[in-house]
Amino acid sequence: MLALAECVLGDWEAAGRASDEGYEVALQTGQRPQQVFTLAARALLAAYRGQVEAARVNAAEALERAGGRGSTGATMIAVSALGLLELSLGRPDEAHRHLGPVVQYVDAEGIAEPGVLRFVFDDVEALIALGLPEDAEATLARVERESVRLDRASGLAASARCRGRLAASAGDVEGASAAFEAALAAHDRVPMPFERARTLLALGVAHRRAKRKRAAREALDEALAVFERLGAPLWAERARAELGRIGGR
Repeated sequence: MLALAECVLGDWEAAGRASDEGYEVALQTGQRPQQVFTLAARALLAAYRGQVEAARVNAAEALERAGGRGSTGATMIAVSALGLLELSLGRPDEAHRHLGPVVQYVDAEGIAEPGVLRFVFDDVEALIALGLPEDAEATLARVERESVRLDRASGLAASARCRGRLAASAGDVEGASAAFEAALAAHDRVPMPFERARTLLALGVAHRRAKRKRAAREALDEALAVFERLGAPLWAERARAELGRIGGR
């Protein structure tokens, strides 16, 4: 669990140490569910870092070993790693292929805590990229409602980012910018640098499309700096590509 917390906080070196130590202890004590869990945590960390092969190998091993009591959480983490990886690679169809069934599962089981449903927001973004706004809206609705009810800052931020993407996909540039700004305000309540940088990236794209070159460059520069500091090369490259689309000096 510490490895997951460090992932979210952006200390990925500490996350790696925690997952390695956890896996070693789980092996020594013969705790199969914890072995699976730490493999899944390794997969998620590799996905954050853009380590494609490591993410896929660890996730595949976690899913292969999963089964029986105590492995549901690990399965969700492993699948969320695969979904995030494919989204990072610009493959929303593959992201949704991984995430869609798990989103349906948690909905059927009544699992509603936004803090353990971060992958739902990734599936929403995949659906938007696939040109399926109605499906994205339906997927977002419940987790957004729970984020509001529980006042979960991370859920509110991710929900607002998804709202911004929905607005942008409909051509509502002003609505998109407003939603992304609301997301940043929610991000200010909880330190999740990778998620905040993703929102800055989306905001920068919205500003670019609205011909606000300076605002676009500022948001994208900040996003790029965070991605580079964290060691998220796939997302850093996306920020650079967006910066390259801004004309002028």
